[in-house]
Amino acid sequence: MSGGALEKPDKIPPPPPPEKQAYLAIHEALRRKTPHVLEPFHEQQTTRAHERPQKAMPRLQRLSVRKPGSSQPSQEVIIDTEVYAEGTYKTACKGRFTAGPRNGQACVAKTFLKPKYGSFAEQWAGELRAVRTAQRIVEAWNDAGIIKEQLYVLVPEVMSSNDGGAREQRMVEPLIRDYEKNNNNAGWVNASPDPWNEVMQALSHFSYHATGGRRLLCDIQGGPVRGVYALTDPAVHSTTGDQFGPTDHGWEGFLKFFDTHCCNRFCRPSWLKADRLINLAPDPEPRAPEKGRPRWKASPRRGKVGI
Repeated sequence: MSGGALEKPDKIPPPPPPEKQAYLAIHEALRRKTPHVLEPFHEQQTTRAHERPQKAMPRLQRLSVRKPGSSQPSQEVIIDTEVYAEGTYKTACKGRFTAGPRNGQACVAKTFLKPKYGSFAEQWAGELRAVRTAQRIVEAWNDAGIIKEQLYVLVPEVMSSNDGGAREQRMVEPLIRDYEKNNNNAGWVNASPDPWNEVMQALSHFSYHATGGRRLLCDIQGGPVRGVYALTDPAVHSTTGDQFGPTDHGWEGFLKFFDTHCCNRFCRPSWLKADRLINLAPDPEPRAPEKGRPRWKASPRRGKVGI
């Protein structure tokens, strides 16, 4: 020092940025005005935020499908792998299409829950047969003109993960927001006074009639999607019980449906009734119990729908 002057520090700390200066000024003004309120509140809020469990960040997964010989995906989605719905046979996750004709639309990605029913490919084969059969039944229903509204069956697309690691496959389809379940594959019926419940019960009865008693469409669920009533995840019972994956309950499924079915205003008196089930006879060589239900034969009479 010389002449009583203060020495300047070697380094002068830079001033805080303007936004932080404004925050500090407001905080200081509040502290001076209400010290008995601000300080305890600030401490309490800090403690609560520290003690609050942190929500896990969603694990995003990219799925896509490519056409043969193309390097670009024809469809692509990003999903949150946190399960938002779980049924007897599948789990579902929400996501969004990021490429392809449905780009920007919400989607749902499903995967099989129980590997005991076979590999993904085996279960998917049964699932696809059920969807294709449901499509033909619904087309026949639309052609019959029983209601004015058109029904539509969503066909899921198998997409594979491309994020590295183990390759995972899921079935992806558009998300139905106003979703409703109308019946299941074990005789349950939605008893709410919604006309769509009556329509879907009649559709199940129609499927039995239109196929000559050889198929029964059930586990009907869906909702409006872009101007049509879309159905998703249908189950189909066959007379053998082994045509459409684990949801095909065969003879038992037919009986459970008609045990609770009451014909309504959308059914027709000419449709086949449950008494035709007596024409089904057990196979002399049923399958082993651990592999499923006994096989059954159908009457040779053919139905209107070639399935």
